[in-house]
Amino acid sequence: MSTLDAEAISAIAELALRTQIPQPTGLRVPSFFVAKGDGVQLLDVEKYSAGRARFRGCMKTTSIMDFCAYVSSRGISTTRVFADIEAAQAKAFFNIGTDSDPGHCDDTAILTLSPTTQYDAITSVAGYKFTQKALAEWLEDWSTEISPIGSPSLSAAITAIRSIEIKAGATYTHDDGDFGAQKTAMEQIEARAKSAELQLPSGFVFVAAPYNGFTERDFHLRLSVFTGDDKPKLGLRVVGFGKAQQQIGEEFAELLAEGIDAGASIHRGSFTP
Repeated sequence: MSTLDAEAISAIAELALRTQIPQPTGLRVPSFFVAKGDGVQLLDVEKYSAGRARFRGCMKTTSIMDFCAYVSSRGISTTRVFADIEAAQAKAFFNIGTDSDPGHCDDTAILTLSPTTQYDAITSVAGYKFTQKALAEWLEDWSTEISPIGSPSLSAAITAIRSIEIKAGATYTHDDGDFGAQKTAMEQIEARAKSAELQLPSGFVFVAAPYNGFTERDFHLRLSVFTGDDKPKLGLRVVGFGKAQQQIGEEFAELLAEGIDAGASIHRGSFTP
């Protein structure tokens, strides 16, 4: 008479246990309980089915027009869109569900706005000090979008920037009074174009759309000349940049509201399921 080894005995016990385990009902995903070792494990067999039990996935894009078109095409009235204005991102949840009937939140669309090359050029100059040659070449690169302020033309402004000279002088003041005398000296440094016919611009206007699909707007760049080094350095500062960013954020929210026509709810902020 043959004896059963430990593995065979365990298999027989598992089969006996499996017949006594109540199987789940009402699940959308094909699954069942099986005995495994000393416990019970829920197995998902959806991957062995001909199709998926429910639709889910994640669509990603940098185009606000494509994002709105996709969200609208789904036609799900319970969709919720969360727009993070500062991060220039939006995320749509198609199966977020409700408080009483929550969804899995795994059917989504994500929009991450990518700045245009023009807007990227504007934001990159903040705090940067150009040499005369570098600024002149930067202006030439963006000549179709830039116009000077206080100079007849962009070419004249570039010529003036290339020919900046530093003029130094001193002013002396002498005060003579009843109780003493004082003499002070103040050095004056002036940056100007070498030729009197050339005029340094006070700044520039850069016309650009911050993101594809957004309205073009004027960005005012103020020109500064730094004379502390051996050679002059030049800087550009975006005037009222904080206000411009707020206006861009408002336009972002408006474009989402106008572009999505599936009755979805749009909220400002982010959501983590």
